[in-house]
Amino acid sequence: MRLLNNLYVLTGPAFGTLSHVYAIKYSDGLVFIDAGMKDESLPQIEKHLAYWELAEEEVSHVLITHGHWDHAGLAAYYREKGALVAVHRADREIIENGRPPAGDPLQITWPPCRADIVLDGNGKLSIAELTFEVIHVPGHTPGSVIYRITLDGRDVWFIGDFLPPDGRPEHNHKHGWTGDIRFSSRDYIESFKKLARMQPDCVLAGHGYIRMDGCEDLFKQAYADILLAWPCR
Repeated sequence: MRLLNNLYVLTGPAFGTLSHVYAIKYSDGLVFIDAGMKDESLPQIEKHLAYWELAEEEVSHVLITHGHWDHAGLAAYYREKGALVAVHRADREIIENGRPPAGDPLQITWPPCRADIVLDGNGKLSIAELTFEVIHVPGHTPGSVIYRITLDGRDVWFIGDFLPPDGRPEHNHKHGWTGDIRFSSRDYIESFKKLARMQPDCVLAGHGYIRMDGCEDLFKQAYADILLAWPCR
């Protein structure tokens, strides 16, 4: 599905799979945001690349939002084909080991993948004419990040599992999964606090609805709801 002129969603709930994989076409190829799951995502990705006359050999970068199996499962596959993989330092070990830490409730493994670009805190990531702002939002995992970029004049945020927004403005969000052994409600609240006043045009999450409009109060409302849900944390 094409969302903007050079922005596509290749797999996700609309196609019967768990998590979204997004692709941005640029002068030197394709940038993927997240890499889906090693088994169920690949057929849909291949199908939709072919439909839009794109090729997996064009994938130059895979930007991982956080170290979970349903977002990094195919990272090694694309790296073997020549793509560079970016991940935050705090989730690097998880990606490179291909498994969650001991004691995690979901002991699901995936192919280990070396990180080529190690992100640290907030900053910029430039890929040819594309410039991403990297926003570190620990909580869901220690290395969760948002990739922010301007496309077609719109402020586009790839937020991973920071929050999976619902489709209706009056039901703006549910917070992400809290089951990871590394989950921190304190860090989550601090991450929401610094974003509460932000008003992106498009919010593209790892799960749930794709929000191409109506995002002005999304983070503000989410922050208020989180404070009510976890008042003593």
